Amino acid sequence: MATQLTVRLGGCVAAEPELRIWAPGALVVRPFVKLEPDILIGRRPSGGTRWEHVTEHWLAVEVSGTGSRLYDRDYKRDGYLELGVHEVWLVDLGLMRVFVSRRGGPKDVPHDQDLTWRSPGGQVLEPSFPWNTSRRLAHRRKPLLPG
Repeated sequence: MATQLTVRLGGCVAAEPELRIWAPGALVVRPFVKLEPDILIGRRPSGGTRWEHVTEHWLAVEVSGTGSRLYDRDYKRDGYLELGVHEVWLVDLGLMRVFVSRRGGPKDVPHDQDLTWRSPGGQVLEPSFPWNTSRRLAHRRKPLLPG
């Protein structure tokens, strides 16, 4: 799932050469803070190549199942937002939902079908998730008339 999202997001930000996508990424505030999202989109640092040189973080994505769900939601999500990430996606494979949190906005807004991300330059991405296809197929299999 993380690889598929990285490819789709990479295509979205390719038109904006100042942006960079890392999979995995890291947000570092030395000496004690280091968070590693599965996917991170940020502005390419103008000087240096160390993680702390990346000062604009636009999207952090965590792909999780039952094992890391609580840690991602209760610790990492808030950490990313406090460190200045504009938007955080928690892709929950077990619940088949993406929970979106935005800096200064509501946390954990559930999306199970439609989700749109806009890059800083206005590129639009509407990713599809495996459960979208299976739900659509299940819906089509229902008979139109009973019996």
